[in-house]
Amino acid sequence: MELTQISKALNIAYQPHPVAPAAGQRAMYAELDGKTPISKVLLMAGIDAYQPITIQLDGKLLTVEEWDTVCPIEGQLISVHATVQGGGGMNTN
Repeated sequence: MELTQISKALNIAYQPHPVAPAAGQRAMYAELDGKTPISKVLLMAGIDAYQPITIQLDGKLLTVEEWDTVCPIEGQLISVHATVQGGGGMNTN
């Protein structure tokens, strides 16, 4: 999927399925003031931050702690990728 840069906008690429990256993939755009943390941007975009996901801002992987402190500015790209969460394992005996 190719994102088109929009002036004064923040680009969000969301891949909600960890195994099939193209399934449900969406591109979203948000107008922000540079004071809105990533966690609020996700909420505004309707992305559940409590599911297993990773977030990159302009290609830099963010820690979960940074989601509440990093405030993206216009022209940046947030990439949100669902990840596979391990279970308790499988007993084959």
